[in-house]
Amino acid sequence: MNGPDPFKRWARDEDGRSVLVGLSHVETREYFALETRDWANRPSDDPARTAEVLSKRRKRFLMLSDRHEAARARRLGRRPAG
Repeated sequence: MNGPDPFKRWARDEDGRSVLVGLSHVETREYFALETRDWANRPSDDPARTAEVLSKRRKRFLMLSDRHEAARARRLGRRPAG
């Protein structure tokens, strides 16, 4: 992340890498990988598209998202939702 950060989404980790607030570098990369996957265009017989796998990935994405949003809310001086 370079430049302004009006939504206070970004921080630097101990190695100076841009990370989402509340997440590690590895978790930030995982967050964006899960967010940008286009599961709808995978063939229906693709094992990565089973309901169980998609459910696990969605739960993981939501967990990372919730942690990031709670840290961002604290950074903005607000109480996290929920």
